[in-house]
This record gives sequence, structure tokens and C-alpha cells, in this order.
Amino acid sequence: MMFTRLVGLMLCIFLIVIFAGCLAPLSPTRAPPGQSWRLTSYNVGNKMVKPEPNTTITLAFGPDGLISGSTVCNEYHATYQFEGEILSLSNIGSTDRNCTTPIKMTEMEKVYFQLLNNTTRFSLDQNTLTLSYFDEKKLLVFERQPF
Repeated sequence: MMFTRLVGLMLCIFLIVIFAGCLAPLSPTRAPPGQSWRLTSYNVGNKMVKPEPNTTITLAFGPDGLISGSTVCNEYHATYQFEGEILSLSNIGSTDRNCTTPIKMTEMEKVYFQLLNNTTRFSLDQNTLTLSYFDEKKLLVFERQPF
């Protein structure tokens, strides 16, 4: 009798663990709307490099499906959609200011927009947001900015 109860209890615990796993969320944590991110590295020729000194490039996810941010010289926006780890960006647009920044910074801005346009996945690890091209190539890495 005691053995039957023990087996029954173990079976119940086993089933609870199995069903609890089924109820766990499948999607990774999403970037919180309104949270601002600062670019810390980007991909140039399959190598991650840091932005030029004294350069800030930002990204923020709005609750309305819009992202916005600033680059070396311009402001930008796009629409976004999450589906699991998939991140779809569309309608990327920016201001077209004629800035007097060094050519290196202007080139960095162009590369940033190309990488943003090629983004298909994201991962979020505490204070780090990584945008990638599928699982093949890390494109952009951001650090969470304090409020």
C-alpha cells in the first residue's frame, strides 16, 4: 500500500513537472517598449568593432510598434514586429541632414542603416540587446541606457 502511494505521488510530481514545462513561454523576453539602447559594437567585414569615440547611436522600441533613434547626424524611425526571436523591421526612414561630421562617422551611419535593414533576429541578455542576421551573423550590439 505504501509503495503504491509512493509511486502515485512520484507519477503526480512527474506529470506536474512535464505540464509546467509546456506552459513556459516559448518567446524570449522582448525589448521593453520605451527602453533606450546605445550601440556598443557593429559588424564590419565579419568583425565586431566599436563606434568611433564620442559617437552615440541609439535605438528605442515604442509600444506602438515603432522604433526610433539617433545616429551620428540624423534621427530615424521604422516599424517593428516580434514573433518569437524573429524581429521584422520595415519602413526604415531617417532625416537627411547635411552634417559636417568627419567622413568616417558618415560612413559608420550608412553601415548602421544597412545592418539595421538586414536584421532578422534579436536576443536579449539582461542589459545587452543583440540584433542578428538569422543565426549566422551578429550585426549590432546595444547596451541598455539608464532612464
